[in-house]
Amino acid sequence: MHLITFAHDPINVSIASEIKYPLMVCSHERSGTHFLMNSLSSSTFYTNEPYLDYDSLGSAINFFSKKSIFSFIHKCSDISTNNGLFCVNSIIKSHFPLPLIGDDSINILKIVYIYRNPVDVFISFWKFLHRWKWFEGPKLDSPLELMRSRPCGQSQRYQIENYHTYFSRWANHVSSAYIASKKIKNITCINYSDLLFDYANSIEDLCDQLSVQIIEEPKMPNKSNYIKGVGSLEVSEDVRNEMNEYCGNEVRKYKFLPLDIIRDFS
Repeated sequence: MHLITFAHDPINVSIASEIKYPLMVCSHERSGTHFLMNSLSSSTFYTNEPYLDYDSLGSAINFFSKKSIFSFIHKCSDISTNNGLFCVNSIIKSHFPLPLIGDDSINILKIVYIYRNPVDVFISFWKFLHRWKWFEGPKLDSPLELMRSRPCGQSQRYQIENYHTYFSRWANHVSSAYIASKKIKNITCINYSDLLFDYANSIEDLCDQLSVQIIEEPKMPNKSNYIKGVGSLEVSEDVRNEMNEYCGNEVRKYKFLPLDIIRDFS
């Protein structure tokens, strides 16, 4: 373990000499973030023990300053000790939209963005919001209501701008990452369902795209270590069907969503 200090805050991380670039796993909330982090940790030089919770570093980083972000990423990628040069290999986890990162930071950072079918995202997000005693977001009667509702509460902390609905917030988050991945070689996107149903090939393809070395054969990790929602909440088949219908109408408004998401609702 190694301590790095940024803006006078010590941060506990893992470092390695085998890599040159930090790795960020980014997503909209409830999209399989820890599943992917656990997968990369078990098969590459990157690790989630500990991972680096980027979103909790508000006292050290101005998330809306590209200069501040670059300074942090650069510090992670260039660590000198008595034993040589190292890079932070703790996986950096974030739910902030990728446009905030900035081109300079992306040049010294590898990014994997994981996205998921919005019906599953919002069922999980709905249960998640009911977990907290504070005002994380609206505690509504169904995930369909959540999709249609205006973002509010602490859940707004990741937003660049205001949105009329949570669905729009999700669609813009995913679209901006997908656009970036088509322009920048250091960013790649992966669908949660591909990871779930074609695990080994998906991990191998992802690592190949980012030039990340695989050191162990990809094996499906045990149940992801993440904060669960209220498991007793159930979604009826009728509500799920209504969610599918709503998403089918909404995805047509966002032409830069990943093609496999659009095909899911064609």
